[in-house]
Amino acid sequence: MVGFFAFVMILVVGVLVLVGGLRWIGQRPELPPADPARLDRIESALESLESRLASLQEQQRFLERLLDDRTRGALEAGPDPETPPDSVLFDTAEGEEETGR
Repeated sequence: MVGFFAFVMILVVGVLVLVGGLRWIGQRPELPPADPARLDRIESALESLESRLASLQEQQRFLERLLDDRTRGALEAGPDPETPPDSVLFDTAEGEEETGR
């Protein structure tokens, strides 16, 4: 009987500690009032980041257009007979002659 009473007391105390701990964890600290000067600095920093991002996007579009034009021009011109094809399988060292079989 004493063991059952101790078990119930431990259970009740454990539940109370758990509920109290959850309330303590759930409390939010009061935030200080917003500083208008700080908000203005954050806003100006975000505006400068936005303008820099727009500039980077414009540069990216320009480079993509250049690469597309370069690839399209190379495809229209066809392979250059003056330059040997880049191939790993048939690569020969400079100054070494190919042996014909």
